[in-house]
Amino acid sequence: MKEAIAYLGTGQLKNIVLTVAIVSCLPARAAHFDAAAFHDHSLSIARMASLVAGDCELVDTCFAAGLLHDVGKLVMASTMPELFDSIASTCASTGRSFEDVETELGSCGHAKLGATLLDLAARTPVR
Repeated sequence: MKEAIAYLGTGQLKNIVLTVAIVSCLPARAAHFDAAAFHDHSLSIARMASLVAGDCELVDTCFAAGLLHDVGKLVMASTMPELFDSIASTCASTGRSFEDVETELGSCGHAKLGATLLDLAARTPVR
């Protein structure tokens, strides 16, 4: 464990633990949710965010933000699988963006869901 922390750094290790905790707490129940694609996309965005951050002191925060940017989709797929599936299937058949379709269907939006979850997580004391 000491070697892993030394190699990865505490910031990167914190990001990994945070991601695993959130994903394991929210098992997706939607048929159209592709967990592997979600993971790959989130990791790609996280890497891009850290590249954009460069050597700035917030590089770990940028990585975490990229990793969690679509966590609202996971919330939706876990807690509202029918809505998620309806949005995803409409996107697949029309080529429209997830954001456009969820707005059309009256959803508050995955971005707001994710922001609310992360805000609650940040406000909740660790026990």
